[in-house]
Amino acid sequence: SAPDGSRTIVALIDTPIQTDGPYSGFLLDSISIATGIAPDSSVPSHGTSMFQSLLRGLNAGVGSQTETSVVVLPIDIYGNSDATSTFHVANGIVTAVNEGASIINLSLGSTADSPLLHDVIQQATARGVTIIASAGNEPTTHNVYPAAYQEVLAVTAGTRSGQIADYANRGDFVDVIGPGTTIVNYNDENFRITGTSPASAFIAGVAAGLATTTGANPKAIQAGLTLQYGPDQK
Repeated sequence: SAPDGSRTIVALIDTPIQTDGPYSGFLLDSISIATGIAPDSSVPSHGTSMFQSLLRGLNAGVGSQTETSVVVLPIDIYGNSDATSTFHVANGIVTAVNEGASIINLSLGSTADSPLLHDVIQQATARGVTIIASAGNEPTTHNVYPAAYQEVLAVTAGTRSGQIADYANRGDFVDVIGPGTTIVNYNDENFRITGTSPASAFIAGVAAGLATTTGANPKAIQAGLTLQYGPDQK
C-alpha cells in the first residue's frame, strides 16, 4: 500500500503482539513474515513489551499534545520461534518501507555483519526512513548489528541518573541512551521489563512524537535525539 500522508507509521519488527485492549487503537493489522503462531502466554511477549515501551516514548515525544497521528505496524518475523534470520529481518524492513513506515524499530541484534541487511538498510534510509535498533545486553563494546551500521540510530539502556546500565553495551557505535526499564501491563498484571530492547522502542516512540509535533525530517530528528539522549561517555 502507498504511504498515508495523514499518519506517521512506526513499524515494530519483532515477535507477535498479543491482543492489547487498551492500546489497540494504535495498532494496524499485523503482517507475518515468519510461519507459525506463537502460543498464548501468561506473560507479555517481547513484541507486546516493545509496543508498550514505544507508546511510553510516544507520550514523551508528543509532550502536551493530546492527540497524535502515530500508528504502529507490527511485523512478525519470529512466528512461534525464539529466533529469527537475517533474511527475515531484511524482509521485514522491506515490507515496512513498502507499507509506508517512516520509522522502524529493531529491538534485536547479532554480532554477525550482513551485507544483505546493510544494503536493505541503506536503501530504506535513502528513502527517508529512520531506523532505530538496540545495542545489546552483553555488556561489551563490540559491534552489534544492525545497531552498529552507520545509518542506524543505536540505542543502549540507561539508569534513572542517565548513566549506561551495567548490563548494556557501550561501544563507539552507540548513539543514544534510552530508559532501560519499563513497566508493561498484561492481563491486568504489571511486569518489569529491562534491557536495551525497551530502550530502543522508547526512543522510536519519541522519534515518532517529534516527527508529528515538529514536522522535522529524519536527519533532524536523529540529530535532536542524539543531542538530548546521547551518552556523555560512550
